[in-house]
Amino acid sequence: MNLTTGRIWVQPWTPEEMRTYVGGVGLGAKILSEEVGARAHWDHPDNRLILATGPLAGLPVWGTGGLTVVTRGAMTNGATSTQANGFFGACLKFSGYDAIVIQGQAPRWVYLYINDDAVELRDARHLVGKDTWECQDVLHAEHGLTG
Repeated sequence: MNLTTGRIWVQPWTPEEMRTYVGGVGLGAKILSEEVGARAHWDHPDNRLILATGPLAGLPVWGTGGLTVVTRGAMTNGATSTQANGFFGACLKFSGYDAIVIQGQAPRWVYLYINDDAVELRDARHLVGKDTWECQDVLHAEHGLTG
């Protein structure tokens, strides 16, 4: 997605790509290399923030709900990655997606809404100033979620 323009698109992976670039780090590195390469500094609008899952995401086994974040890092300006635990990776996979690629800067506060085929950038001005727990409560109420 391009936050600057608000454009969102889906790009499917081929089975060959999925075998060649296994996991969140592999997918993220492929995207970063092809879409950013060496041309963009870490804080350049052409840089990407890539959130990617692996092939085991969402399996009913401990530790498979994680997510990998890949980008060009500020410290070395080289490719960097980190992992996050929790349920987001599994939820992303259950919605039919392997990665989210974010570029640009939104002209206003927005959040990404994903519900299977529905993917939208929605107004988030009402969340500004709230902490993480308050944001979660507001979004759960708005979207009819519990927990």
